[in-house]
Parts: sequence; C-alpha cells; structure tokens
Amino acid sequence: MYFWNVKALIEELRTGNLLQKEKMKYYLLTTLIPTILVELYMSSPWEINSIKNVNLFIVIFANIIGILLCFEANRLGDNKDFIERMICLSVPIGFRLTIMFLIIYPPILLMKPLLINKPLSSDLFRLVIVFLEQLLYFGLLRYYILDVSGANRKNDTITLPTA
Repeated sequence: MYFWNVKALIEELRTGNLLQKEKMKYYLLTTLIPTILVELYMSSPWEINSIKNVNLFIVIFANIIGILLCFEANRLGDNKDFIERMICLSVPIGFRLTIMFLIIYPPILLMKPLLINKPLSSDLFRLVIVFLEQLLYFGLLRYYILDVSGANRKNDTITLPTA
C-alpha cells in the first residue's frame, strides 16, 4: 500500500497489477479518514466527551468490520469489482435507509421525552441509533454483494472471514 508514492500507485493502476485486496484497503481508508477528520474538527481539543468517543469508535469499528465482511462476501463469489459494487450499491441502500429513518425517527423523537429523562440516557439513545444505522447499512450491503457476486448461487452456507 502506498501512502506517499503516488507515481508507483498510478503505475500499478495503469498496468492492472493492483489486487482486489489492496483496493479494499484503499477503500477502507477512504471511509475512515474523513470520519476521523470530521470528528476531530467538530470536537474541541479541550473537551473530552466519552459518549462522542464511543460514537466515533462505533462508526470506525462498524466501517472496518462491515467493509471486511463485504469484501469476504465478494470473495466468496466471483471476487470481481469489489470497489465498484460497494460504491454503486451504497447509493440505493443509503437512500432507502435515509427514507426509512426519516419516517421512523420523528415518532421516536416525539416519544423520547417520555422514555428518556436524563442527558446520559439521551446520549445512549443516540449511540443505539448510530449502531442500528451501521448494522442495517452493512448488513444490506453484504446481502446484495453476496447476490451480485454469485456467492448465493455457489454456496448454501456463508462463513465469516477468518484472520
């Protein structure tokens, strides 16, 4: 993986020598770097907020695990076009989840004062919502990648990746 040598990376891309696994690593970092930078930008360096840290950890952990599970799902099938599939399938999945949360979130917000009366509980509520969003997003993405890669037609059982 090249962090500084853009010319060497360009050469691997030009010649087609960059492996799917290496492309996945680049994709993984393109999702993590903006997440971390935005969080650092939005946080005051003097403010230590454990709930924000847990939220950031959930998002980072979910991205890492979710992308690895999607990569493994693609590998179980034809092991082709991982990045293209991730990007293209993310649009309708993201759109559907956005619409779903726009529909169910307002009633939840209206009920929230009845259910939660402490600031910490409200922060924990937000963490649960973030976790559910990540779980649904990567769960659906993995499901559709299994389908498009042909893994559903190859195997009756799908295994989790091993280290």
